[in-house]
Amino acid sequence: MPVPKAMLDPMLGSFRGMMQEVEAKGLSGPPVEAMRAALGRMEALGQEHHDLSAFQGQVMQEDLFASFSDAYGKALAAAARPASAEGGGGGGAGEASDPAAEDAQLLENTLAAYEQALAQHRGTEQEALFAPALEKVIALGRSGVSYPVFLRRLEEEGLSDALNAPVATREALAAEVRFACDAHDPPRLEEALEQLDAYDGLVGESRFGAPDPLAIELTRRRIAHAHAPRRARWQAIERRGERILDDLDRWVDAFTDFAFYDERWRAPGASDAQVRENIQRDQECQPGYLRVREELLRESFGIDFHGIFQAPPMTNLHVAHRIALSDAKIAVLVDAWPSCVPGGRPPAELVARAEALRQSGEHVRATLGQKATLPVPERARAGA
Repeated sequence: MPVPKAMLDPMLGSFRGMMQEVEAKGLSGPPVEAMRAALGRMEALGQEHHDLSAFQGQVMQEDLFASFSDAYGKALAAAARPASAEGGGGGGAGEASDPAAEDAQLLENTLAAYEQALAQHRGTEQEALFAPALEKVIALGRSGVSYPVFLRRLEEEGLSDALNAPVATREALAAEVRFACDAHDPPRLEEALEQLDAYDGLVGESRFGAPDPLAIELTRRRIAHAHAPRRARWQAIERRGERILDDLDRWVDAFTDFAFYDERWRAPGASDAQVRENIQRDQECQPGYLRVREELLRESFGIDFHGIFQAPPMTNLHVAHRIALSDAKIAVLVDAWPSCVPGGRPPAELVARAEALRQSGEHVRATLGQKATLPVPERARAGA
């Protein structure tokens, strides 16, 4: 699974634009091929990695951003030499071979590329992410320093890290928070918020808001590992709680008059004898199954049948309109639970209530499937 396009395009857009510019000018030679190779490698890594931090870490490890920029400057400098020679005669050729003049041209070409990138991001959602670092780099280059000094100070002052910063990471983490809210998933929201806050902490501790990709990845894994048990517990209680309710509902309904025509027992092509056998099996076997499931739930999570309805995973399902049974039908099941023992049967009054609910259609929750979301924290809202 590749890095999402919404994250990859802002990072590689400037480099793609430079490549298109060079190709439009008809330039060729080793520098252009080096540009093409570096960009191709970045594009390939974007398809290989699904995690943005891992992608950025490998790009930085292979120094692809710097390699591309250096090749771009050399390509433009090489294109400028013939023009200088034609315009200034022999002296122009001599100037083109002057190392100081060539460095000045490389610096100018590099700054022009950064200025072009800055202009592309003006007025876009990415401006706040890219502009500060680009403005600092351009200001340094225009301060009168030589090209070697410019490159050295980029490293010393952390500006190269700022240019290579995982700028899209925060938006991805904030989007995960919003997704958890939209899914009404409290454990996922708790983890996503901790991931977002941890990232913001790393940004605050780093120079120019460019945290180390390795630190980001290690922090992400540590938080995910810490939250894994709670998420697993939450999901297990959901599954087991819903299964107990469904099976208890099946047991009660097996004693109703409509059971003979219900698809739970009347499979396509089943004979009447097979239907009666299916009904009898649930009447006799479900109590034993249910008592074992309750015991396992108690051993694993300290929750008995009545505790299901107070367990946060189940109350969350209720608030999110994901429990299919109506409250009225659940009340019937709660009243029937004491009778749900091997050899037992629900009281006739409860069977009659179940039949009445089925006939009126009130056995199903009226709000089932309605959208319910958790509030999105301010720090995770789009554009925050």
